[in-house]
Order: sequence, then structure tokens, then C-alpha cells
Amino acid sequence: MADFELRAEKNRLTLTQKSLLTSGSVNVYSVRFKFSPDWDGLDKRCVFRTGYDTGNVIAVEPDADGVCNIPWEVLTTPDKLLYAGVYGTRGEEIVLPTVWALLGKILQGTYPGEGSGPPTPDAWQQLKDDLARAAEELENIQGYSAAAGESAERAGGYADAAEGSARGAATSASEAERQAGFAASGAGSATRSAQAADASRKSAQTAQTGAESARDTAKEYRDQAGENASQAARSADTAKQYSSKPPTIENGTWWTWDAEKQDYVDTGDPANLNPRGEYAPEAVYNRQDVVRRSGSSYLALKDGLTGVLPIDGEDWMCLVERSGKSAYEQAVDAGLTATEAEFSSALARAVTA
Repeated sequence: MADFELRAEKNRLTLTQKSLLTSGSVNVYSVRFKFSPDWDGLDKRCVFRTGYDTGNVIAVEPDADGVCNIPWEVLTTPDKLLYAGVYGTRGEEIVLPTVWALLGKILQGTYPGEGSGPPTPDAWQQLKDDLARAAEELENIQGYSAAAGESAERAGGYADAAEGSARGAATSASEAERQAGFAASGAGSATRSAQAADASRKSAQTAQTGAESARDTAKEYRDQAGENASQAARSADTAKQYSSKPPTIENGTWWTWDAEKQDYVDTGDPANLNPRGEYAPEAVYNRQDVVRRSGSSYLALKDGLTGVLPIDGEDWMCLVERSGKSAYEQAVDAGLTATEAEFSSALARAVTA
């Protein structure tokens, strides 16, 4: 029996059963989501957050019965309100999100539970893990290709040796036949020589068959090595594309690179920029925060950036690069009377419009 139970009627989410919550708990609270027919055919994801911090939302996939555990990350701090929600997707598109439902207040537990479990990776970490696995797969494929090449070389040597044995056996057969002619005066000796010649012929045939089999095996190894090398090249090209194509913003939403389509595709996730003013090394910046540094504007691409200097790359994206005077200074020269903060806010709204 689940500790909590929620009923999703289209986009309304109602708490029908609840339990006490204590900080430091790890994978002990289960939640069962029940769905109305509006959710039939949709893939479902359950989300949890504490307080009003919508920038730190943990998503969990429920099982076939709609049950999942509350992530331990949202239960680390006592005296916070815990909220739950669920959304349905069709393909990559979110088609039905619910409102947030309050599960209750997190009470102080007897043990804080810090470090009780591994953190849930964010989207960027998952992408890095995918690239690392692709690189490891490439190394394995290259190793298989090298091993296949060595096996092909050994098979070629076996084929050459078999051909030499066949030639030697044929020579032995000829010599046996010649000796049989010389021994025509002795019927017993001639018979033995004839038998030896017949055995030599059979050995030659066996050796020839072995040589042909070894030659076929060598060809198979060479073909497999070529196929492995082609697959390794394709994997390396895909990994290179993703590492050099970071997410970008167009028409107010996030766009990510699709290696199969060879183009950026719209994720549908809104890019709600948050102006934070001048960059401060001691401050903590999260995804979609916009800062100024040396007259240029930068967008944070990850959560929890502290002491990471804004430079165009995987952590920050340059929105406006300074050339001489900043955009605000140029606007003031042109007669602007607004403050720099008001100007930055207006610029952020214009980028996401």
C-alpha cells in the first residue's frame, strides 16, 4: 500500500491519501498516481519540488501501476513544503501537465540524511555520460578491429602452411607411384607402395580442403574488420557532432542538435531568461540566468555555477559580445533614460519574445 495517493483528473491533481514526512528519508515514501481516461496512451513523468523553488525539480518515471518513490533529494531540508505533480508526453512533446499538489510539510528527522544516495543527473550530465559511453564503445570497436586483423593474418599463415603441406603431399604421392613402378618385380612391395600413394593422395586432398577453409575464414575476418572500422567511424562522427553542437535558443524555446536529421530541433521547453546583473564570482547561477561581464552578456547553460567565469562554451553562452561601448552605453548616448537593470530586463524579454 502506497504512503501517498493522488488522483489525476485531466490537469487537476488531488491528494486522496497522505502520510507524515521526515527529513533525511531515503526511498521510504511511495506515491501512487491514479489517472482518468484523459491520460490513456500518454507516457507519464512524476515531478517533486520543495517550497517555491521551481528551478530544482526532480523527475521520476512511475512503474506500470503508477507507483514511484519520493526522491531523497527533496527530503533533505526540514520545515519545507513538499509538492508533487505529473505530466504526460506523446513522443518528445508535453501534452498534459497537472497543477502542483501539496503533499505536506517536511518534519525534522532524527538523522539529516546528507549524502544518503547518489544525486539525480541533470540533462547536461546525461549528455556527457552518453558521449563517454560512445567514446568507450569506439575504443572497443577499434580493439575488435585490431583483433580481427591479427586473426586474419594468422588465418592467412595457416592457409599458406596448408598449401605447402598439399604440395609436399602431392610430391610424396608422385614419388610413391615412381617407386611402385621400380618395385614391379615384387608384388608385395608394389602393393604396399600403391597403398602409400593412395594415402598420400588422400592427405593431399585433406590439406587442400583445409587450405580452402582457412582462406574462407581469412576473408570473413577481413570483411568483419572492415565493417567494424566503418561502424567506429560513424560512432566517432556522432560523438563529435554532439560535443560541438550545444543547445541554443530560437523563438523563445530551447533547440537541441539531432545527429540523424543533421539539424537543430525544437524541444518545446520555454527559455525564460532571468537577468542577474553584473557577474559575481561568489554568486550561484542557474540555467537561464543572464549576467554581464566586461560589457558582454552571457546565458547560464547549467545549474549551480559558482566561480565559473562566463566564457562562451559548455557552461555559458555569449548572447551579446561587447564591441567598443556596451549596448546600454550606446543606448544612453542615443538618449535612453532608463536604468541599466531596466534595460537588461527589456533586452531579456526581447530575446524570448
